[in-house]
Amino acid sequence: MHEQTTRQAALQQLERTESYLAADPANARLLAAAVDHALAAGLAQRAAEHAEAAVARYPDDDVLAARLGNVLLAQGRHDQAGALFDALLERHADPALAYGAAYACYCQGLPAQALARLQPYADGAALAPQSVLLLVRVLHLNGDPERALAVALAQRARCGDDPSLLAAASL
Repeated sequence: MHEQTTRQAALQQLERTESYLAADPANARLLAAAVDHALAAGLAQRAAEHAEAAVARYPDDDVLAARLGNVLLAQGRHDQAGALFDALLERHADPALAYGAAYACYCQGLPAQALARLQPYADGAALAPQSVLLLVRVLHLNGDPERALAVALAQRARCGDDPSLLAAASL
């Protein structure tokens, strides 16, 4: 029920944002917000429309390009998302971009490549909780359960007692 309420709220925010975009279609912040709200509402196609419009209007905006990468992940277009996130990582050392690239690799069954994308952040300290979870999973898949457990334990206070993280750590 909480997820349904969250999606409904995101849909309302999306509709409000789209009404503002109708008056100001070149507003980069509104375009980015529309992508985020559409993804949160579970509307990947609508997110794609906004992301593609944003990137077409602002081709040099890497923040908007990263949002397109998130849309590609949501659509299951992992190879395209991975290529986009890898290109962005060449220009920006950023843990969120590393997560996108690593997650694309993980979804393609490439745990060694996923780990390579997360390697600069391997202590987990700069990673968001979802990224720590992915790091722990790919460490296990790459045959390093001791290091996976060490990362999970080191980040437990920051990530809380996330059941998914604890389950991944215990594999």
